[in-house]
Amino acid sequence: RVRWAEMTEKKATPLPKGQMLVVGLVTFANFFGMNVIFPMLPFMTHDFFPHLEKSQLGFYAGFLASSYHFGAFLGNLIWGRLSDK
Repeated sequence: RVRWAEMTEKKATPLPKGQMLVVGLVTFANFFGMNVIFPMLPFMTHDFFPHLEKSQLGFYAGFLASSYHFGAFLGNLIWGRLSDK
């Protein structure tokens, strides 16, 4: 006969440290890759579009930054679909 206390007793599950380390490293790499471009973006924008006035550089730098993140978003959707198969 099983007692109620034995049925409701929670057993400790070990933390999957190796898997957590991999997830943490991938998350860090993703964050680093998406944000390392921002300090260089105004200079890259000036090199890509040398004919722009300085007052327009901010708009185009923002456009380039948002297009990068939009591409990452679309890529995540594709990789997510592929991983679910």
